[in-house]
Amino acid sequence: MDVWAWSALGPSADLHSFLTLAATGLPFDIAHATGNAVIALVAGPSLIRMLDRYARRLHATFAPLEPT
Repeated sequence: MDVWAWSALGPSADLHSFLTLAATGLPFDIAHATGNAVIALVAGPSLIRMLDRYARRLHATFAPLEPT
């Protein structure tokens, strides 16, 4: 996301402006990553169980038809 915002600066997009933009977004990026990790730790095991159960229900085996 920082790269897209940086590219919108136009001709003034240089390394210094990118580093400044990345530094201003760093607290949000850290909070976002922390939130994702917490959600993965809390909801991850039950989500995996749910997806495994769903995969077992959708499992199908196909047998060749008997000639008539």
